[in-house]
Amino acid sequence: MVLHRKMFSLKVINFYSIGDFFPNRNNYFTAKLFQFYFPMPLYLHLANLIIDKQTIIKKYDGGIEQFRLDYIHEKESFNQEDDELFSITRMNEDEFDYASLASKGLQYDEAKNCSDDFVVYVRYSGMLWPVDWLEENKVFAWHRSCHPALIRKAKYVGENVTMDEVVAAFDRGENPYRTIRMHK
Repeated sequence: MVLHRKMFSLKVINFYSIGDFFPNRNNYFTAKLFQFYFPMPLYLHLANLIIDKQTIIKKYDGGIEQFRLDYIHEKESFNQEDDELFSITRMNEDEFDYASLASKGLQYDEAKNCSDDFVVYVRYSGMLWPVDWLEENKVFAWHRSCHPALIRKAKYVGENVTMDEVVAAFDRGENPYRTIRMHK
């Protein structure tokens, strides 16, 4: 495979299919390049509270920068951010502080136990209420407006990579479940 320099420019991005990067699943070099240049949609942990970034911009007191200060920092190391979404991660669904989010401007209906502004995804039961802006494959979740190349990568890793390959990647110091993003 010949790699062209412009292929990795963030200003002029040429997306290639997963097959172009993994023509041979043992090709470590191409796999590393794909992982480095195209990080992923959100990895789904045991319990995830997922919020559309546009909602944070419109409703959250202090916007994205305040949300990052509140939730996306080293102390909360499993919390994630991709190009369209934030995810707050916990071990159990009952550990989320909906009142805190509501006090910052997000909507939460206690009587119905749901929100139009965010959704809770639990690994073993899925989304606790429906939203029209989120899709998932039980390993990763992504916004419906996510770039198709990133969705293909999430689907490939979530549906084709074996546990032996995942263990081998972790043994090499790589994280195949790293958040998939278009920008660094």
